[in-house]
Amino acid sequence: MSQIPMTKEYADTVGAWGEKIENRSLLLDKFAVPKNWGDAVREDGASFWSLMRVASNGRALLEQKWRQKSKVRGANAGGMSAAAMVCKALASTRVGSGLEKCRENHSNRFLALLADNYDARRLRIVWAELEGRLAINLADGLIQNAGINLDRLFGLPLIPGSAVKGVARAAAHADLARNRDRLETFVRVFGAAESDWDKGGELGCFARPDEKPRNRKGAVTFIQAMPVEKAEIVVDIVNVHYPNYYGGREEAAKTENPTLVYFPAVERGAVFAFPVLLNGMDGDAKLLDLAEGWLKTALAENGIGAKTAAGYGWFADVTPEYEKLFREGREAAREKEASAREAEAASPDADLVKGFMAMNEQIFAASLNKYKHEEQYWPTTPGQGAVYQRSLLEAAIHRNPSGKDQRKAMKYLAEKFHLELP
Repeated sequence: MSQIPMTKEYADTVGAWGEKIENRSLLLDKFAVPKNWGDAVREDGASFWSLMRVASNGRALLEQKWRQKSKVRGANAGGMSAAAMVCKALASTRVGSGLEKCRENHSNRFLALLADNYDARRLRIVWAELEGRLAINLADGLIQNAGINLDRLFGLPLIPGSAVKGVARAAAHADLARNRDRLETFVRVFGAAESDWDKGGELGCFARPDEKPRNRKGAVTFIQAMPVEKAEIVVDIVNVHYPNYYGGREEAAKTENPTLVYFPAVERGAVFAFPVLLNGMDGDAKLLDLAEGWLKTALAENGIGAKTAAGYGWFADVTPEYEKLFREGREAAREKEASAREAEAASPDADLVKGFMAMNEQIFAASLNKYKHEEQYWPTTPGQGAVYQRSLLEAAIHRNPSGKDQRKAMKYLAEKFHLELP
């Protein structure tokens, strides 16, 4: 196989096959390996190689293909050898190196921003754990039938808000068939288009209230769902058994091998957050309660994404547990921000510094050693806040103690106040 055409400077930066690129969204959506560039050997599986290298189990698959192709002999040996070298290069890709914690922080920071700007009357967050694998946006990708919706910066697998709204609306429509008096509430939550009321439309079997507009925007916005913990992307397969035999060639039944079609999926166990909020069209908080209930029903009973009939895309509600963790995390973050602001504004007090300088070595060491561990373990004695600590550090810098514990304490104090020790 030929090398991807690019300038030498670009190839030096990203690698001849993009193996130095760490952004899996870029690799999957913009850097797919084509099947054929005019060489004698057409490699039908090459379009899936970029998929394999963005997945956690992809490296092992690529290395397996590399070994298989390296063993080919005969007329195709040259082409297979070239393809084997490509597999070897792609297997060396290290997507997301060091980004795992950033991905988790990105999701939690986004949810915190939502919670800071919308109170509980306007915002609900549903947390749900994936009970089977998730296949989302399979048809929306550069590789045919092998797409997945990824965040462009961190490569987080995302569930589009349109998909979330779609499954919630389907669950609500099923509920509407049992409780026809909820028609008005259904329209207020999801909105309705003129075509919905036509014969054959989603609401065609219901009598449209004359006083309601034929086109109406829904009052609830369904935001894209994102994982709040590590979400592992894996390579999954559809095993196509004996296509030539089923196509009428009976003699192929004994010699034909199954054809594996690869697609990306999110591994089970990932926890996703599903935010829903009132968008200003209607301020009734009861609409959020209903939308939240319909969404939970949809995730637990119908699933989301592709292949739900095969067990993909089903979720279990874990909202109580993660809502508590989220609330505690926000409180800890606010305390940390307040402490950082206090530390930034703190200046050494001349009288305190003078007192520390006058202490004998043993007493000063005892005062300083209280801070020889990380900040979370520091004493919370009244009157010994940021100004006290900054003054203690200032005195320590002047005294320049040599004890190991005292130097550790100085290091942690300097980190709090964003100072470099001399």
